Amino acid sequence: MKRVCLFLFCFVTNHVLAEEPITWSLQDADQQLHQFPQQAIENQQVTVVFFWATWCPYCKQLMPHVQSALLQYKEALNLKVYAMNINEDGDPLAYLNNNGYAFLLFLEAEEVAKKYAVYGTPGVLIFDKKGHLVFDLRSVQSAQLVKKSASHGAKSVRLAPYWAAEIRKALSALN
Repeated sequence: MKRVCLFLFCFVTNHVLAEEPITWSLQDADQQLHQFPQQAIENQQVTVVFFWATWCPYCKQLMPHVQSALLQYKEALNLKVYAMNINEDGDPLAYLNNNGYAFLLFLEAEEVAKKYAVYGTPGVLIFDKKGHLVFDLRSVQSAQLVKKSASHGAKSVRLAPYWAAEIRKALSALN
């Protein structure tokens, strides 16, 4: 049994390490083409890829924290936040502008979300300066922080600061 487990561990580990990074090209809201992670690596930038929508209460609560982290780590990490808008029915550009968020907006980013298997909002991925994924919000255990019967609005108020602290820990580790 130990040999089988060791074999599976080695197989899975080697497969993950050998796996090619996910790449994509997409125009931002200003029609500038971005190729990820190639350009981020060339520019030596840490990148937060944030999947969101204007209707998402969790996104609305988390965005001020992401903006604050951007301001804190912008210089030290050459940090960029890519706001990947998905499943939208509102005006994401107006939302970012009205709230003073300095994120690079990508409209209709559903195909990029699929590449990362992100099917809901918010989705937060952090990539280091070499383009390696170092943080995925889906790995953060937070269900114990909220009551199942609470509304999404109540849950989002409770979860956003906790998620923000985890995001800051990941960014701090890169500093």
